[in-house]
Amino acid sequence: MHTHQMHIADLHVHTTISDGHASPEDVIAYTLAHTSVTMIAITDHDQIHGAKRAAAAAEGTRLQVIIGEEISSRDGHILAYFIQDRIAPGYSTADTIRAIHEQGGLAVAAHPYDWMVRSCGRAGLLRRAAGSTPEWQFDAIESLNASLRPRAANTQAAAAATVLGLPVIGGSDSHCVTTIGYGYTTFAGASAADLRTAIAQHRTIAAGRHWSWGDMAEAGARLLTRTLNPWAVRA
Repeated sequence: MHTHQMHIADLHVHTTISDGHASPEDVIAYTLAHTSVTMIAITDHDQIHGAKRAAAAAEGTRLQVIIGEEISSRDGHILAYFIQDRIAPGYSTADTIRAIHEQGGLAVAAHPYDWMVRSCGRAGLLRRAAGSTPEWQFDAIESLNASLRPRAANTQAAAAATVLGLPVIGGSDSHCVTTIGYGYTTFAGASAADLRTAIAQHRTIAAGRHWSWGDMAEAGARLLTRTLNPWAVRA
């Protein structure tokens, strides 16, 4: 009987290239030293070169890096995976998804019911991503985002994925390295190609735990420091 080892991928991580608090290189170093994560997607807001730096830093290690981006579409945030070039913000959700697919990437609705930022769930996800030829052709839904409060937003995202017949992924939405691996996706296999196959076959599991109030306070304090002094965190 064949068995497949389950691997852990954190598919939502930020660096100093956008609003994270660790450089791409430090994110890789921390993940290797302090977590059991075997795959990570760097998804900086509207930027991609941090992901490329992280991929270079991870070469020769056990950690695989997926080139990603969290794109600010007009309707909400969209996670792009397996892309090569930056996708600009500010376009419609349909056009953003189309641009991701043109690069051979996967488009995922990020934290679709987050009340703090613009999110696709509040812009008609259940209606616009439904049917055989939907307006919004998402490949998956982020049903476990470790940063979300209230946690019911994740429950709502998971329910939407079920209704729409879409697979789910999970991620930490880490902005501080200490939360890397809090939210994650498990899948059978070891490579990025295996992850893509698992998503296509609806064989992913979104799991993990939420940020503590202390984690949220730390992230908020660091964000305030960076806002007041942009040079306080080295890119």
